Amino acid sequence: MTDKGNAMRLLMCAMFALLLVGAAPARPSEPPVVRVRLDTTAGAITLAIDVRHAPKTAANFLAYVDDERLDGTRFYRAARTRQAGVGFIQGGIDTDARRRLEPVELEPTSRTGLRHIVGAISMARYGSPNSGTGNFSLLTGPRPDMDARPGYQGYAWYRRPVTVPAGNRAWDILGPPAVDDGYELYWNGARLGGLGRLGESPKVVGRRPMIFALPADAAGKQGVLAIRVFMQPGIHTSTDSGGIRVAPSLAPQPEGRALYRAQWWRTIAGYIVELVEPLAMFAAVGLALAIRRRSSHPAFIVFICIALALSGVKRLDNAIVSWTDLLSLPTYSWLTRVLWTPLSLAAWALAWNRWCLRSRIIDGVALVLGVLGVAGGAMRVMALTQISRLGLLALLVLIAVGMIRGGPLRFMAAATMILIVISQFTGELRSIGVPDIWFPFGIGVTLVQYIYAIAIPLLALLIVRTLDSESARS
Repeated sequence: MTDKGNAMRLLMCAMFALLLVGAAPARPSEPPVVRVRLDTTAGAITLAIDVRHAPKTAANFLAYVDDERLDGTRFYRAARTRQAGVGFIQGGIDTDARRRLEPVELEPTSRTGLRHIVGAISMARYGSPNSGTGNFSLLTGPRPDMDARPGYQGYAWYRRPVTVPAGNRAWDILGPPAVDDGYELYWNGARLGGLGRLGESPKVVGRRPMIFALPADAAGKQGVLAIRVFMQPGIHTSTDSGGIRVAPSLAPQPEGRALYRAQWWRTIAGYIVELVEPLAMFAAVGLALAIRRRSSHPAFIVFICIALALSGVKRLDNAIVSWTDLLSLPTYSWLTRVLWTPLSLAAWALAWNRWCLRSRIIDGVALVLGVLGVAGGAMRVMALTQISRLGLLALLVLIAVGMIRGGPLRFMAAATMILIVISQFTGELRSIGVPDIWFPFGIGVTLVQYIYAIAIPLLALLIVRTLDSESARS
């Protein structure tokens, strides 16, 4: 093997223990550790291969050694973190298909008890967990962020050789537009940038277009494009979640920059309604507060303002998380699940109860169900969340029946209320087959967006009509 810069010198200070991952126990006749001498142009390295804790991955590595498939290979990649002295170098068969054996099954560190400590050797993998072959990484510092944790299998690496066309043009890489959830992009071991912040305390943010400029001398050469992907535990429910869903693109300048701008315009257009509708809700709040003292329903006005404010913030968060880094995905998910959704639904019930019935029993039950929804969201107990939502739905239906039977402005109020209720339960409607998104102009428009476009003006008109005391009280 040949060495790559100073990265190899970092390795000579460490004793290397193989960090691999285990399934079946080793046979009693096998030694717990097999030592392998790795000869490099910078000297010899002794690897301790942990056969007991990582039998399948250890057997895979030893098969490459015994078959001499690693002879004459090289270290082809070096990477480092922001922490001094912490990184890794990667070597092995690279993309040589003639040396490749069948991929080995992933044995995660959560099962083996092994860790990515300084001096560890870890099998490199491609897109899927069970894709390890004849490439490995040697760590020059502890990397606990690469260990498996509950809820995910650790970080995933995607790596591919890319040949940049020859010529005098500069080239860009447009980041993967669909990925769960954050990533860092590397070119020949050098970090170009990424989405969110990875490491021991990762911060993942909403998906958005990203562009990375390749080095000026990249044209006409082959380089290694590597993407490190992190999936945030606790925010995905699908078993298919994780990894890159749409591949990155290689594009020359200025075409790449034009495509990047087009992607951003599409992203803005897709969420512009999430900005316009909250602003309309906040405007309705201002209108309601301005006329409250002259309204025939001052208590309704107070609670409708609370419901509109909570619903507006909930909608606005969609745009914030899609356009900016102000909200991380876990924070966005927590706010939606624990605060905005249960509290806004309870506020709507309290507000509409003050339109006609004004029942203290309904108020009490709505408050209890709201607290139950907050508790269910905080503890991730779906049963509590469902009880809260279905209970509040039952209260809203009861209020609607009373409103239709004899409330003031009953048809306008009932129509507005029914639209608001539908907007709060689109997930339940989707579960019974009602579509909740359409693409009229090639951009997704949700059922909630359609409903609010009708309900907000109706609600504003209803608020104004409370100034007409006779009609509002009749």
